[in-house]
Amino acid sequence: MGRYVGLTNNRGKGGGGLGPVKPYTRSTGISTNTENNVTEVILDDVEYTAMQYDSVGLVTGYNENFGGSKKGWVCTYTSQGLINTVVERVPPHYDPRYSITPSVTSVDEGSPVTFNISTVDIVDGTTVYYSLVGVSTNALTGDFSSLTGDFTVNSSVGVVTATPLADTATEGTETFKLTLYSDAGRTLELKSSATITINDTSISTVNNVAFYTPGTTSWVCPAAVTEARVIVIGGGGSGGGSGGGAGGGAALKKYTNLSPGTTYSLTVGAGGARLNSSNGNNGGTSEFQGPGVTVSATGGAGWGNGGNSGQYGGGGGQGSNGDINGTGGNGSPYDNNPVSAYGYSTNPQGAGTNGGAGGGGGGADNGDAINGGAGSEFAGGGGGGGSDNGQGGDGGQGGPLRIKEFITAGKARGFGGGGGGTDGTNAGVFGGPGGAADGQVGQGYGDGTNDNDGGDGGGPSVNRGEKGLGQGQNAGGGGGGAFGGGGGGAGHNDSNNVMGAGAGGLVYITYGTGIPSTYSEEN
Repeated sequence: MGRYVGLTNNRGKGGGGLGPVKPYTRSTGISTNTENNVTEVILDDVEYTAMQYDSVGLVTGYNENFGGSKKGWVCTYTSQGLINTVVERVPPHYDPRYSITPSVTSVDEGSPVTFNISTVDIVDGTTVYYSLVGVSTNALTGDFSSLTGDFTVNSSVGVVTATPLADTATEGTETFKLTLYSDAGRTLELKSSATITINDTSISTVNNVAFYTPGTTSWVCPAAVTEARVIVIGGGGSGGGSGGGAGGGAALKKYTNLSPGTTYSLTVGAGGARLNSSNGNNGGTSEFQGPGVTVSATGGAGWGNGGNSGQYGGGGGQGSNGDINGTGGNGSPYDNNPVSAYGYSTNPQGAGTNGGAGGGGGGADNGDAINGGAGSEFAGGGGGGGSDNGQGGDGGQGGPLRIKEFITAGKARGFGGGGGGTDGTNAGVFGGPGGAADGQVGQGYGDGTNDNDGGDGGGPSVNRGEKGLGQGQNAGGGGGGAFGGGGGGAGHNDSNNVMGAGAGGLVYITYGTGIPSTYSEEN
């Protein structure tokens, strides 16, 4: 170039030299285009612009700006590709240039960043096209209302304003830049801005609180909080003489009109208790008395209750007034066919839906007992039925989502129901296993000792369903898993405390900015 640009001391190598000089990179003074050709070099107070190239990539011309004086130069080469002449060009080369100055280096969602564009040798009225381009990620979908546009150069300047959308999605920090193009197809790049950071204002404001001890209590809305997602699950019904209790219903409501500092009343429904009766006890209703709307979920019916009698299991609880309303799984009935004396071999209506808990499995006499139904979302699974002279029923799995307060190593999902017992008089006959994630395995290992208790449901002791206590040939049903799982039916008959108890319900509040409006795992 007009002045030697190198990396070492050039004295003694011809041309006089300038002494030691420092290397330059893209970040310290060199700009390149999409073909990786150098377009601009800034060496302290010296600028080299308007780079011209021949077909083999040799520099054939450039402008030199030094001390406010701009000169153009033309270079020729020998047949061996060595520099031959450097001749001044008058006037200097046509030198269209753009510089972009952003108003900030980082911007919050919902706040604008202004890009001021100054130009040199650009005719007023020229249309320039631009794109917002992701740097940390190639995708900015959903971050701006539009990623492309254009502007017209007026008095050698242009302005572009971009505002990241203030969404509720947690995306983390993102970065982008403004890139200018000379064509509408955006293939001929002119200039890119420095990188701008988008600060994700939707993070770090979400909190959770779980209420699972049965009874009525209250929640005080924290300062500055106006939104909350509330999930309620009713208590599970207890099993009866041979049929299973039903799972609690569920409802989800997103409130957007909470008042900070206000006290809101809530109730956690109790699970149906064991009792000396052929029929089981119903689970209690869970509710949250929010502003304008009380969202609630009834408990599952105990076996023989809730409109069902005789050979039918308990009917599942139902959510109401929610954005999403779910139903607990029905308790398993009993019947003489296909299982001897009591219980169906399957329980097709035993699984909860839309957040509802699983229903309990039916007991059996001289046959295999019925499995508990699976819970949905955060709800617990139903307890397995007990069996006289057969296999105890498996506890149902808990729902696929885990409440944040209870996320621990080895807990892959919600709380499962306890397995049903067997009377233990026949060798090789076992109680059913508990449902996945903390359901307790049923007792009764076929050793002739009549150790025939059912298994406790999974979850905290104040909420899980208690196991049925076997008595002789009367094998106990498994307890329902927290939250809302129905208890399993007793095997053989309706003796006191042989059936499994239902699990208590739940009120689960997620509050802050950016809360979900659907079921989602709390990590």
